[in-house]
Amino acid sequence: MWCEAPSAAEVATLLSGLFGRPTTVKEVPVTPRPLGGPVTVFVRPDKTPAAIAVSDFPFAATVGAVLTMLPPATAKDAATRKDISGTLAENLAEVLNVVSSRLTRTPNRVIMRLPFTVATLVPDDAKAIHAKPGRRVDYDVDVAGYGGGKIAFFLS
Repeated sequence: MWCEAPSAAEVATLLSGLFGRPTTVKEVPVTPRPLGGPVTVFVRPDKTPAAIAVSDFPFAATVGAVLTMLPPATAKDAATRKDISGTLAENLAEVLNVVSSRLTRTPNRVIMRLPFTVATLVPDDAKAIHAKPGRRVDYDVDVAGYGGGKIAFFLS
């Protein structure tokens, strides 16, 4: 297996350190409904998908805002409008790039493709992992002073 799901404690430690704010991460039961937000594809060195992350808009907006200390109202507004673009999208990509380091525990490494903010742009081979993952883990994330949202990792 190329990827392993990081534990909630690992994600919390990583994000707390990155944001400089207490961050709570809890593994939650898999939700049958789509999260509907940005999709990030993590690939092997040969560029084939190894995992994907799907978040809801509140998660994407929160981590996009908190990384560079944009006001919490900016995150709430972006989540309401379902618009993760500009600085928020760049910051989301940075956060998920850092999180990608926790997806592997072996010499195998995955690299992140840029997030796809429109699900229809996700490549078919990545959609296949979403449709039938080897493993899936869902987290609720809360960043002190900002709120949070949900993110799910689908592993091949």
